[in-house]
Amino acid sequence: MVPEAVGGLRRTTTADRIGHVNELLAQAAARPVISTHDGQPPHLHYADENADVVTRVQATTAAGLAMVLAGAGPDRLGRCAAPGCRTVFVDVSRGGRRTYCSPACATRVDVAAHRTRSRSRTLPAGGPEGTGSP
Repeated sequence: MVPEAVGGLRRTTTADRIGHVNELLAQAAARPVISTHDGQPPHLHYADENADVVTRVQATTAAGLAMVLAGAGPDRLGRCAAPGCRTVFVDVSRGGRRTYCSPACATRVDVAAHRTRSRSRTLPAGGPEGTGSP
């Protein structure tokens, strides 16, 4: 479910994102229920407590995405722009322009760009072999 959820969040329009999350809610049959089991204070379950773990995770994930869309807005869901990173995040920055999932990914991209620029400045004028011919 997670890959499908992430793929659907790449959709460009608000209506498409909302439609995708509504599909996930329907597939997971997410139905919130207030529970007070095992001496715990009241809390929400989104699937029957006797359901298998996959069903419970699917329902909880779909419900969480729905709460983000309805509360923070569909434009606040993002996918990390770092090559190779598949992390999805909720952008809680003031301006809503977050690009990376974490400072670590942002730094990794910045360091790679810096190294690329540094390498291009240190190459001999005639090419990598320094022969003066292409």
